[in-house]
Amino acid sequence: MDEPTSRPRDDDDFVEHNEGKGRRFYNAIDALADLDTRWYGRLNPRYMDLIGDYAGMEPFVIDGDSLCELVLNDPLLAIGKKEGGTVLFAHLALLLTSRLLQKTHSRFCTPYGVSKSFCMILSVVNASSTSYSSSNKGLSVLEESTGIYDEFREQSRHLARSMLRQHIATIPDLCVMSFLDDTEPAWKTYVRTRKPMFVMCNSGGHPKSEGPHAVDAAQRALHMRKFIFNLLSNGVAVASLDSMDVVDSKIMTFVYEQRRGRDNRYRALEFNRSGSNFSRPSFKTASHHPIDRSHTTKFWISEAIHQLLDGENVPSEDVTTNTIFYLFIAHALLLPHIAIEDRAQSYPHLHPTLHCNLREKILPMLFRRLAYGIGLLESGAKDGVRLDIDGRIFLHLLHFVVATSTSPHKNLPEILGRETTRGTDEIWAAVVERGKPRPIDFSVLEDFPNPRMEKTEKFTKEAETFLKVLPFHNEVFERHLSAINVEVQNNSDSDDSGSRSKAKQYFANTLSSLHIDDQHWHNRKKIDPQSGSQVAKQKGWGTASIAGVKNSQWRTTDEDWAKMKRERAKQRQMMYLMQHTQSLTGANGAVLEPIHIATTGVTVASLEEPALSTRGARIPRQAVRIPNESKSNGKEAPVLTTKQKLLEQIKSDKASGGLVESQKWWKTFLAGVVKKSVQEQRNDLEAVNRKRSSDPCINVEMVLYLLHLEVTEWNQSATRELKEVKDRHAVQILVLVRRLADASAMYPAAANFTYAILRLMGFEDLRPLEDVKEKKPTTPQVISFSPIVSPSTKTARYPFMQMGEHHIQFQLRHFGLHMDRSMNSSSDSRVTFEPDAWQKRTLDLVDARCSILVVAPTSAGKTFVSFYAMEKVLRESDNGIAVYVAPTKALVNQMLAETSARFSKKMESGTLWAAHTRDYRINEPQKTQILITVPEMLAIMLLSPVLAKSWIPRLRWIILDEIHSIGQLEGGAVWEQLILMAPCPIIGLSATVGNIYEFNRWLGSVQNNHGFEHVLVEHKHRYSHLRKFHYRLPLVAPSPITPINHKDSTSRLQFIHPMSILDAGIKIIPDDLSLEPSDCATMFEAFKGAVVDDPGREANVVNLKPTIFFQSRATQFLRQQDVLAYESALKECLKKWMVENNGESAVVEAVTKSLALATSKEDFLIPSPARIYGNIVPLLTELHQQNALPAILFNYDRGACVKMAQTILHDLTTAEEDWRRSSPIWQQKLTEWRAWKARQKIRDQEAERAKKSKPDDDAREFLGSAHTWHETFDEGHPSVEFSFAGLKYGRTDLEDDIHQLRWPSPSSAWSIRALERGIAVHHAGMPKNYRSLVESVLGELEDIGNVVFYGLPIDRVYRLMTSKIPPLTGNMPLTITLSLRLCNLLHGSENAKAAVNSIKSFLELTQLTVSSDSGREEVLHQIRFSMDYLRRSGLLDEHGRPLALFPVVGHLYHTEPSNLALAHLLQSGVIHKICSTIDTNSQDTLRELVLLMSHLFGRRKIPRVLVEDSRVLANLRVGSPSMIILPPMPKAANTVLLQHDKEILMIFRGYAATFAQQHAHRLGPDNALPLTGVMPTSAPPQVVSAFQSHLRSTANHVSSTSAFVATSGIVDNGIGSVESLVRTVRSGIHLNKRIVPPIAALTDGDLPLNAYILDFYKHGQEQALHRSNMLRVGDIWFALQDFSMAIAAVQMGLENYMAAQRLASVDGGEHVDDVDEVPVDDLEEKEGMDTKQGSLEELWKSHESGATEAFPTMPLGTNEGDWKVYRSIVLLRKEFDEKWRATWA
Repeated sequence: MDEPTSRPRDDDDFVEHNEGKGRRFYNAIDALADLDTRWYGRLNPRYMDLIGDYAGMEPFVIDGDSLCELVLNDPLLAIGKKEGGTVLFAHLALLLTSRLLQKTHSRFCTPYGVSKSFCMILSVVNASSTSYSSSNKGLSVLEESTGIYDEFREQSRHLARSMLRQHIATIPDLCVMSFLDDTEPAWKTYVRTRKPMFVMCNSGGHPKSEGPHAVDAAQRALHMRKFIFNLLSNGVAVASLDSMDVVDSKIMTFVYEQRRGRDNRYRALEFNRSGSNFSRPSFKTASHHPIDRSHTTKFWISEAIHQLLDGENVPSEDVTTNTIFYLFIAHALLLPHIAIEDRAQSYPHLHPTLHCNLREKILPMLFRRLAYGIGLLESGAKDGVRLDIDGRIFLHLLHFVVATSTSPHKNLPEILGRETTRGTDEIWAAVVERGKPRPIDFSVLEDFPNPRMEKTEKFTKEAETFLKVLPFHNEVFERHLSAINVEVQNNSDSDDSGSRSKAKQYFANTLSSLHIDDQHWHNRKKIDPQSGSQVAKQKGWGTASIAGVKNSQWRTTDEDWAKMKRERAKQRQMMYLMQHTQSLTGANGAVLEPIHIATTGVTVASLEEPALSTRGARIPRQAVRIPNESKSNGKEAPVLTTKQKLLEQIKSDKASGGLVESQKWWKTFLAGVVKKSVQEQRNDLEAVNRKRSSDPCINVEMVLYLLHLEVTEWNQSATRELKEVKDRHAVQILVLVRRLADASAMYPAAANFTYAILRLMGFEDLRPLEDVKEKKPTTPQVISFSPIVSPSTKTARYPFMQMGEHHIQFQLRHFGLHMDRSMNSSSDSRVTFEPDAWQKRTLDLVDARCSILVVAPTSAGKTFVSFYAMEKVLRESDNGIAVYVAPTKALVNQMLAETSARFSKKMESGTLWAAHTRDYRINEPQKTQILITVPEMLAIMLLSPVLAKSWIPRLRWIILDEIHSIGQLEGGAVWEQLILMAPCPIIGLSATVGNIYEFNRWLGSVQNNHGFEHVLVEHKHRYSHLRKFHYRLPLVAPSPITPINHKDSTSRLQFIHPMSILDAGIKIIPDDLSLEPSDCATMFEAFKGAVVDDPGREANVVNLKPTIFFQSRATQFLRQQDVLAYESALKECLKKWMVENNGESAVVEAVTKSLALATSKEDFLIPSPARIYGNIVPLLTELHQQNALPAILFNYDRGACVKMAQTILHDLTTAEEDWRRSSPIWQQKLTEWRAWKARQKIRDQEAERAKKSKPDDDAREFLGSAHTWHETFDEGHPSVEFSFAGLKYGRTDLEDDIHQLRWPSPSSAWSIRALERGIAVHHAGMPKNYRSLVESVLGELEDIGNVVFYGLPIDRVYRLMTSKIPPLTGNMPLTITLSLRLCNLLHGSENAKAAVNSIKSFLELTQLTVSSDSGREEVLHQIRFSMDYLRRSGLLDEHGRPLALFPVVGHLYHTEPSNLALAHLLQSGVIHKICSTIDTNSQDTLRELVLLMSHLFGRRKIPRVLVEDSRVLANLRVGSPSMIILPPMPKAANTVLLQHDKEILMIFRGYAATFAQQHAHRLGPDNALPLTGVMPTSAPPQVVSAFQSHLRSTANHVSSTSAFVATSGIVDNGIGSVESLVRTVRSGIHLNKRIVPPIAALTDGDLPLNAYILDFYKHGQEQALHRSNMLRVGDIWFALQDFSMAIAAVQMGLENYMAAQRLASVDGGEHVDDVDEVPVDDLEEKEGMDTKQGSLEELWKSHESGATEAFPTMPLGTNEGDWKVYRSIVLLRKEFDEKWRATWA
């Protein structure tokens, strides 16, 4: 990136003000199109996980009508459709609604059976009665073929909506609320008080612009857009309900947030112009009469029928209609007695005339009345008053009555049952009694005879499509799979699809034991560098590599040069590491000194490890022995030899002489500094403090002298009487006094001097030296201080030092930063600091080899346990391994530097430490004792067969830092896999676990299964305070930038008191909301002011007065634990007041007012980008003036980080240029420096003479000439007035480090210039050496952390402060690909113990993941299905041995199901056909290949509006090279994958049916809805009517399909997709769509895909991806990297395949197992390779395009088609990476 020549331009996210001014629209269609083009289509939402990435446990709202619309639009429902049904299937709709809500509810709550109501507030906004429509938005239905309004479908959906709302109201623990309008005060109050994080709703759709009812549809969409707009304008985010996808424990969807911009008001105006001119869509309803909700269901039915007949003006003499209504009443009374299984009926065919009459006349008016009546009953729904309606059963009753041969009226009791007949007669009599006589005659139905029903409608034709599973025989797996005993297919019928690929010769599946998975998935590096050579030696391959193309004699100067470059790169890495190491300090602030550890001569194999020998059995608690501290610390003194005694005596004599020498040095030092200024004396003293403070008395003298200097400086200050000056000096004095209190020596004179100062300040009660003043000094007192009290007048010399308040109050207000923060700490010989009690417990648990989960806030001191475990491993053996796992490379670098600084051990072989990430590797990971890595790399190693025997058994500890990363959607599953496969105890570290105890319970169950005791260690208190500020951006343009050292006091940086959240309507104080000591003092003052007129409460507040509450510490310094007790007391008092008067306490209001921030309307709005970027330098300047730098400007967007740095650089540079031209100060400074430079020779001569006259090194350092600013001045450097560099990092050091960056890979010019001014950017896209430099110079955390909320509205700030930590929900780690990798691990390691134990972990745990509800049996079925799929896909053989395409599939595990689809496409020949033209038309070939790969590995969804509204898409394409929407997958590939999906469906459908049939007794009946447990019907003990008997005999019996789903006519073999199969499965069967690869979703997903990969391949423009493809700048680099790595994995997988084929084809195609040796010369001769041609590089360059160093020619055993595919992949990777690397920072 080039250096910016001007300030970075703001993104043009919005339309300018003048666009569209005065615009008028004459219909809703045009208004909607304009709105979508100018606003909605530009929102650019983010697709994210609502739980883990966005809202966590925050409250949210679901729009009820959006939920109903989503359910009623489900293709499984046939509501009002002519094909497949006439009326709604109520119970299927209820099931879909319940399951949708259950998914949402369960994922926002804990999985452990606790009350979940407190976790979530789910409200349903009655959008149908608000601004969208007088009926219901989006539910108006047009005839699909004609576009004509269909009232039957409309009323069917309206009734369905009413029934769904009634059902939702019955769900327990669900807050259901209704609001008339989004402008209603009740809704506004709800939003203000409950503060929902977001509202889930639909977008309103994108209706067609043509058709007779297009205007009505556009109006509904327009009103929905207005609702979304109003939400966003009021700061409430919107989550797309119709785009929601539940993935394991995640809820993925698009999130729309309030946008930054200056024209929100303009947009609101234009919105009203465009939308308010059109009336709301009409909806036909009927007049209604009030209904008494207190009556029974029977009375309600009679009342509804009466109002229907009367209100709809149905003629009383219409006998047919009367009879049909009578039967409808009978059906409603029958339903409670019909089993849900008996409702699974096919659609009955009625006479066409009767069918038409029902659809066009009778049912619409009936449904209209019923919908209204159900609405009136909603309030009584939870009391059991609700109506059950089943349209299909009603039609079956009509059909049955018509089919009755004799008079139906006479046989009615037999048909309906006596009770039902009597009840129906009573209701009908009540209806007739209130109106006109209405005769009933069933004989009229004889005019409508039923058509003949065909047997084919019984859904029996597809019964034969169920497939039995293929045989699978593997000893290890069968031990566990025998528990399920699934019936398998006969061997003779076995259909191994791998044979098809053999026949076609498309990547034929050759089984070869020579293929070992020993290579990384994206490059050719070996996991174990020796494995390849060992296998080669065993097989007689000479020096050839596994690829069979490299030989030692081929080594050329080019290769030597490349190796030398790698060595130099490694040296530079080590140099940066050492620089980082030297910048680290320990707990005491001193530079880290390494612990030297001697070799032990012990191996892991000789260590006693009961946990490993009893793996799988829980260790009894009494077996966990916590070491006795006295034994571990109090070892017997060794017997000294004569030589050792002599050495000890010499050492003691030297120490005595050193004390005398220290006295001499101290006198000399004082003589040299006494004439210097106070600040110079202080600097000199601090400079020698670490070196000379080892003598306790000299240390006391130094502190006393610093006290003397502080008092002197205070006295010399012209503003010594100002409060802020007094407070600053008083704090420094107390800091020094506390250092004296911690000293190990003291004498009375020093104590008296100290107490005199404290008395002078008014702190005479503070006497902290009582415990130390009797200690005898090792050296006599040297200095004498000026007397504090005048000897003649007996008065204080410095009366201005009087502070005027008690020392306890002063400590609370100002001394919190310097208080003792330990928690019951004591010395421990195991560590170099005094650990707190919880830290000592952690040390004990490590000694006992227990698994530990440590949850403590950041900076609390939990990382030390990692180093202690490492030290234990280094001391106990010479080959044991401790693995530290970090989620990010930055944390890996940090831990690498600390490990290098802390430990030293001379290793006989290998290294002490190694680092391994996806991008680099330092030292050999297999030859180290401390491995620092990322989770993906450790997972590869744990699943590597070559490491299972030798490396994995040596693991002693696995340390998982930031273990909460297990909850991330991307990569979270890898963390779970590590925990499940860990062969040793683990140490989990985290500061942010939302559900600590639930997560710990699961973690403990895993570790107990592995044979290790597990313990939770929780600590809730921060060590470093976190002080929060809000920066108020000015409304006007920022003033010109002035020098940063000029005092410019503003009120923009506002301190936020934690309790100011009460002003945001918070009713419950969060448990993790902590207070600083100063916050407590302020809070008490607020209490005192609030109860001034309330004597009762005032008496309680008196006890909270600091001087009273801390009486026990009246003579001592306050400690952090004292303040925590005070904080708790204050909170309890406030909580008590908050519950009084229902939270409307006047006292609380007064406290809130006292602590709240001063805000204005602008503080609640998101500022524009111009205001945000334009005020960054003023913010940094203010932080600099408050000594609060360095600072981290945090933003998730990488592009925003770069833009911030460039803005700061530009603003400082421009301001400096202006200042230098006009500043007399600069001109004078320049003149002085030039004069000083002219006298340089004279100064050098004086310095040389002074150096010779002072031999003492320490004295010479302070008696030489003083350093001045002239020495470091350079007029070419940035002026200190406009630079933040050098504040905490020396100029010389910075220049040296910047020089290193310029070679060998120079960073961009602007980043170098920014570094010179102390500005840096840190993200994964920056060069590694640049990142390392930034990490090393940033420094450590201070005792106080300042958090500044910048550019955020104040309500968002309050939400961030009060938001709860999201729970760890975990992912589903057991995928098909993981099953394949486990088989590879087992086979490749020859059933090594580590491999067997890993499989055992997966198959024996009662709960596989953190939040899954899958039990052990379900997991076994998932494994068994995976094996069956892998067999049929040609990836696994009958014995569980992976076939040759394993590398392609296994290394792309993170892309499933795309990796499985790729394997199928490779075997089917589709990719071969695409690549067949690579030599004749490479450009088109590669583009089609990129298109296919984009569908597989570049799947990024975009909003549907871009597809459904062509005008929005056209607007984005203006001036852009991007096509934006990804074209369809190549037709041949699409066809093959769809067919494969059908095969998968057949496999899994049959498997699920087999499972359900075998376990039907255990599963029980499927007759209760989720969440509610409501059973709409229950099977009667016996059939009581002919109609019931008929239903039972004609019912479609299902096994795996839900009975509720079957009521719509869907049966087991009628499910058309894997997605539908998962959604419609019966209760008790847990199907996870991640287990069943949804291949069809790769072909025709619900949402359009972004063409960003294909577009970038064509134009290579990063900016176009941001502007047109709508990728966030910070996401672009990572998105392109992911695709590049996927293609690299494909290439490496194909190379492994060809290598295996090559070796398996030697000597006539026999397997290598039968070959004793494979001479390299023979391989060369067979492949026609002439090694004498020259260098290897020349060799493969002379061959076909796409040939590589590994395969310069087509290898033996590879056919022409496979070779072209390989070369095409190589060329694609090369071209793509060239364009991608050009975008690197």
